[in-house]
Amino acid sequence: ADALQEQLEMFPDAKVVLTVRDSPEKWAASWKILMEFIRVQEQPFSLWRPFYPTFIQWIPFMQNWKRMRDIMGVHLGLLPGQLIRGHVSEPAGWLEKQYDAHNKTVRKVVPKEKLLVFNVKEGWAPLCKFLGKELPEEPFPNVNESKELRRATTIMK
Repeated sequence: ADALQEQLEMFPDAKVVLTVRDSPEKWAASWKILMEFIRVQEQPFSLWRPFYPTFIQWIPFMQNWKRMRDIMGVHLGLLPGQLIRGHVSEPAGWLEKQYDAHNKTVRKVVPKEKLLVFNVKEGWAPLCKFLGKELPEEPFPNVNESKELRRATTIMK
């Protein structure tokens, strides 16, 4: 969403799917798990740690990911990297406020007829209807990666 306005100008006919969670608190809990995984990935090289994840930083596209992460939240007036790395020093409820501010910004910027506010628990139907596609026969993928991310984070530490 940091480049949402620019993207809408470049692609004026684009449809936008705003994926939401059941609550800001559930989103924040999931975000913290993901950010801990990223924090461990970004640790500097050390002989006292296994080479993974530090070697990832030398892969060119991963370096671009780190730069991309730094701009996340800038559209909300946050400092570069604040949403990714700075959230740990913010008071309780801060992440939830950023989630609400982001969703409010998307709803304000995207014309209603081009926006689908979508919770994955709704399944294929609203998504397919919005995109003008038929319902697939396959069940909607329901993946919760929090457990796997926690395990990977523990292994990488």
